Amino acid sequence: MDWEELLEELSRLARRLGIEVRLEHTAGRVGRCVLRGKPVIVLDASFRVRDRAEALAMMLADLDTEEHYIPEAVRDFLARHRQPEQLPLFTARGDAAETNPEHTW
Repeated sequence: MDWEELLEELSRLARRLGIEVRLEHTAGRVGRCVLRGKPVIVLDASFRVRDRAEALAMMLADLDTEEHYIPEAVRDFLARHRQPEQLPLFTARGDAAETNPEHTW
């Protein structure tokens, strides 16, 4: 699968998830937000196709996609872009910190 096909499959997945993908001039930044109650992913319009695919995969990788058919190559690509789970912060006593990061060491 080439980069354009991959980007198209990722864009289709975003649409099936109800997410609008926008190309804007953002000085190289990407992001996912809710705008007027609808989920939106913003990609920099100046990105090459490969960079758009990479950025879109990062924005979609942690979403629940199990109910949707995704070609194997796209599923593997998404898996490579998943962020590792965050480890909990610990206090000096060794307990997991609740909500106040000031009490961590």
